[in-house]
Amino acid sequence: MVSTLLILGLLGLQTAAAPPATLPDTPQGQHVDAYIKAFNSGNEKTFLAANDKVMAPEFLAKRPASDRSALFRRMRGDFDTLQIVRVVRATPQRIAFVAMLKDGAEGTFTFDFEEKTPFRISRLAIEVEARER
Repeated sequence: MVSTLLILGLLGLQTAAAPPATLPDTPQGQHVDAYIKAFNSGNEKTFLAANDKVMAPEFLAKRPASDRSALFRRMRGDFDTLQIVRVVRATPQRIAFVAMLKDGAEGTFTFDFEEKTPFRISRLAIEVEARER
């Protein structure tokens, strides 16, 4: 009886400590959510239009629409949709989350933000775990 309660208690601790799979309800989280929704639409024009709204002007200047289109097509080849598995960091400066690729590997998306309102995305990094070939 005691061992059963101990095991149930430990399972409860593991569940309580699990990282969240939702974005924070902040301007930064809303920008990332808009980015994900635009990507998940499957429509390149929708994705680019959303980028124009949620990305900082400096980011857009460094990465023209043709580069962002290429990124969209490449990401669509790797991900069916972006579904957050877990959020690994959520601060006013950075949000990072893990999403699953089509082949079951994990990809980590890291978004950095402007320091002042409207806190648009100033940097995006995507890391995909190494896969055996």
